[in-house]
Formats: sequence, structure tokens, C-alpha cells
Amino acid sequence: MVELLNAEVSVFGIVVAAAFSIPFAMLWFNPKIFGNMWLKEIGKKQKDLKMKNTDPVIAFLAALVMAFVLSLFISYLNTTSDTLGVLKADTFLFGQWRGWLIGLMAGFMAGIGFFAAVLLDEVVWEQRSFKLYMINAGHRVVSLTLMGLILALFMDL
Repeated sequence: MVELLNAEVSVFGIVVAAAFSIPFAMLWFNPKIFGNMWLKEIGKKQKDLKMKNTDPVIAFLAALVMAFVLSLFISYLNTTSDTLGVLKADTFLFGQWRGWLIGLMAGFMAGIGFFAAVLLDEVVWEQRSFKLYMINAGHRVVSLTLMGLILALFMDL
């Protein structure tokens, strides 16, 4: 654990959560899951997508930034929940699951509040399809929720 910006974060947890996001995206956009629908909605075919050598590096760096910021949210939420008496560690319902719940909740809230809400603008202003919105926003919400869980597992909550 390292203290940064008045928050305790796990550098190893951040790297693991970021690394998780890459295979998760590959799974999400697999042709048997949402890949074919996604290609149809963006008006492309698989052969049209040309991956550059730098694309995975850029995706991983973006995932590191997301994992770092989410780690800060989790740490702050953990501190705030102690102060406010929400998700108290001594309650029977939460007890040992408290850290996991905080991670899941922070990831879900970040996904809904920052990605799903912002991506909805593309539907409104760019007239993109709602199906494309659901695929893209769903990917981000589920990915961040699971990243929150991974980060919580590596943090001492």
C-alpha cells in the first residue's frame, strides 16, 4: 500500500485491474458476444479494423489511469463510509464483505456516472444508435465494476 493524495492505494492492485481490462474488452467485443452487433452499429466489418502496434499500449495506459483514479475513489469512499457509519465493518450484513461491496459500488458508480452518462450525449447529439450506446456503456460499467472489485481485494479495507 502506498499513500497518495491522502488515500491508500495498492500499486500492484492498480496494475492487475488495468491488465484485467484488456482481456475483458476482448471478451466483451468477441463476435460471439457483442462484437458482431458492435461492428454492425459502427458500420464496419472485421477486416476494416486495422490495429496499430501502439493500440494495446495506449489501451493499457488508459486502463492504468482509470484504475488509479478508481483506487482513489475506493479509498475515499472507504474513509467516508467509516465517518458516516455507512457499510460499517461491524454490521452482520456487511462484515467481511464490506471491502468488496465498497469496490463494487465505487466501480459501478464511476461507470454509471462518468461513462454511461457521458456516452449518452453521443446518442443525443451525434444520433448514434441506442444499441451502440448500450454495448459501449455496458462494457465500461461492467469493466469498472469488476475493476473496483479487484482493487478492493488488493486494498486493506
